[in-house]
This record gives sequence, structure tokens and C-alpha cells, in this order.
Amino acid sequence: MAVKELNQGNYDSSMEGDHLKVIKFGADWCGPCKMIGPVLEKISGEFENVEIYDVNVDQNQDLSVKYAVRGIPAVYFVKNGNVVDSFVGARGEADIISMINKNI
Repeated sequence: MAVKELNQGNYDSSMEGDHLKVIKFGADWCGPCKMIGPVLEKISGEFENVEIYDVNVDQNQDLSVKYAVRGIPAVYFVKNGNVVDSFVGARGEADIISMINKNI
């Protein structure tokens, strides 16, 4: 599985189901966003029932407002349509895996 692009057009269908969704909000010009991207890409292949999405805040301001994103990278863990955890800033692979395991 790979990190998928999330935008307003595919948001509703992407959020269906009851398994955990990890949503990263970032931008092409953001250094920390570029650091966390490969970590999420690697993790995306390690969990069978977890979907990881990437939202470009410059192109999807409506989703950024929906999640009240104040800084990037911002990562939200969503289950059954509800945010169950989140963090802002770059984190390492072990921290992110721990948060996924806590929220599955």
C-alpha cells in the first residue's frame, strides 16, 4: 500500500469504513513535510488495515479548515470519522508506529 493523495473530490469516499486513516497535511515548500513523507511512505506498507493520506494544504484549503490545521506538517489519526489523535511537526518512524498501534 502507498500513501494516497487526499483532496475534497475524493474525501468522502476515502473516509468510508471503520479502519484507521492517517492524514498528513503538508506543502511542497515545507522542509519538515519532506522529512516525514518518506517515513509515512515506508510505514504505509507495514499495516494491513491502515490507510495513509497526504493533503497539500496549498491546493486543499477547505480540508485544512475542516481539520483546523494551524501548522505543518500536521498528522491526524481518524477512526470512524473522528480524530482520535494528532501531532504537529516531524516525528520519527518509531513514534508514528506507536501512535498507529495505539489507535488501531
